Amino acid sequence: MLKNIACVFEGVMTIEEVTLNGLLVGLIHQGCFNSFKCNITKHLCFEGSNSLTVRVKKTSENQYGN
Repeated sequence: MLKNIACVFEGVMTIEEVTLNGLLVGLIHQGCFNSFKCNITKHLCFEGSNSLTVRVKKTSENQYGN
């Protein structure tokens, strides 16, 4: 039985986009050092290597998020 595998971020500022093997994992997260997690189970390659990328935008399009 396969369990869920997640990446947990304890705080990232401001807009975060997480991709695994070139595929977007979950929704793009927006927050001011709020913790969040991404379930990466369905995007994992169990027979080979994986590439996890986290892109962080320092400023938000929303002026109240900066």
